[in-house]
Amino acid sequence: MNRYAISLAGLIITGSFLLAANAPANAAPIAYDGFDYATGSPITGQTGGTGWVGAWTGDNDLVATPGLGFDTLSTIGGYVDSDNNFNGVFRTLAQQNTANGDLWGSFLVASGDSGNTNGFMGLSLLQDGGEQIIFGKLFNGSAFYNFGVLAGANNGASATGTAQITGAASLFVFQFDNTGSGLNINAWINPTPGTLTPDTTAFSVTNVADISFNRIRFDNGGGASYDYDEVRFGTTFADVSPAAAVVPEAGTLALLLPVIVGFVARRTRK
Repeated sequence: MNRYAISLAGLIITGSFLLAANAPANAAPIAYDGFDYATGSPITGQTGGTGWVGAWTGDNDLVATPGLGFDTLSTIGGYVDSDNNFNGVFRTLAQQNTANGDLWGSFLVASGDSGNTNGFMGLSLLQDGGEQIIFGKLFNGSAFYNFGVLAGANNGASATGTAQITGAASLFVFQFDNTGSGLNINAWINPTPGTLTPDTTAFSVTNVADISFNRIRFDNGGGASYDYDEVRFGTTFADVSPAAAVVPEAGTLALLLPVIVGFVARRTRK
């Protein structure tokens, strides 16, 4: 191969590595579903995604498109369009136990009834049929909270955040932080995807008992409907908040082209 072509290829490859250097590494997720199903199809019976055991079960709500989006979060497919009589949808995954190390999760949610704050919603983690913990917009029987986390009866810990659901989708990220001397539950609302773990949490619950789960449930009620999308589980922040791949814009390529041409011309003259 011509040495100038080799030099040019090296320049391009080096640039590619420099662009990728700032992106945090992420492994294959433990489980993921972006609801890449046909528009109008029932969510029950769908088996897409990775890392799950069996199909979605429960309420027969429909898949709608296009999917929810947030910032640069990597997304595919559609979303679950629930109504205000939603009884929940369930899916099983491999047995998880927070005693085995850090565990992360995330999901997108948006209010289906713009402006309706009199409702609750959440992603519950279940051990078989028993709810262990719920992340979402909580309800205590007499009042509706903002975003928060409510641990099950075995833990008895709760916390509420301050972020409200608006007409736009919100990215809810949570972490089970196993410190070796206890379990801390941390949560972030709308962190920037594709970055390192944010320093500041939206809210936390500390020193709770370890949690085991093998099933999840999306559920809502109180007269409001919600839309759900992009549910992920992994072992790092990067696993559950990946940014979409960046394709250079035409303007960027146009700026680089004179540099590359000049580089080749200068090498040719030597």
